Amino acid sequence: MEWRKDDYLITDDNSKVQLDIVHRLLAATYWGGRRPRETVERMVAGSICFSLYRGVTQIGFGRAITDSATFTWVADIVVEPEFRGAGLGQWIMECLVSHPAITGTQMVLQTRDAQGLYEKFGFSGNSALMSTKATEFITRRISTRPAAAGRHCRGAAVLSVKGQGGANYELVFKRTGEWNGGPRANE
Repeated sequence: MEWRKDDYLITDDNSKVQLDIVHRLLAATYWGGRRPRETVERMVAGSICFSLYRGVTQIGFGRAITDSATFTWVADIVVEPEFRGAGLGQWIMECLVSHPAITGTQMVLQTRDAQGLYEKFGFSGNSALMSTKATEFITRRISTRPAAAGRHCRGAAVLSVKGQGGANYELVFKRTGEWNGGPRANE
C-alpha cells in the first residue's frame, strides 16, 4: 500500500526500505543504537514496514510485527531530526494502525518519551507488560569438534548444537545485564 501527503510518501513495500538509512536512524535512538546492520536487515524481513520518503530519500521508518489476527507489536517509529515536529511520526502511526493486516488486533509498544503521540491512537500504560532483557549472542560454525552439552566460560554461556547437514555450531550468550537467578557462569 502507499499513502501520499504533500511531498511525502509512505509505503509498506519492504523492498523499498533503504537499509543503510534505517540503520543510521535507529543508531541515533536510545532503543536501537546497538543493533548491527545485519539485525536491521532481519527485522525488516520479519515485519510490515512503513517507510516515509520525501522524493526518493527515506526520511522516516516504523514497523509492526503481527499475527494479523489478534496481536501487533509496534516498533521503531523514527523520523529524521530535521523533519520532526511536522506530524510525520503521527502520519506513520495513522498509516500503521489503519493497515488491513493490523486493524482489529491488540497493539502493544514500549516508549520512554513519546506517550503523548501514542495516546492519540488509544495506547495507555499497562502494568501487566513484562519483557526479558536483551541478550547478545554470536553464532559460530565449528567444524572440527562434535556438538556438546551446554557449558559456561568467562561470563558467557556456550551451547553447541548440530545444525543442518551435520554442521556443528556454538551459540555464545554474552552477559549484557543483571543475571535473573539461575547458575552464574564460571569466570
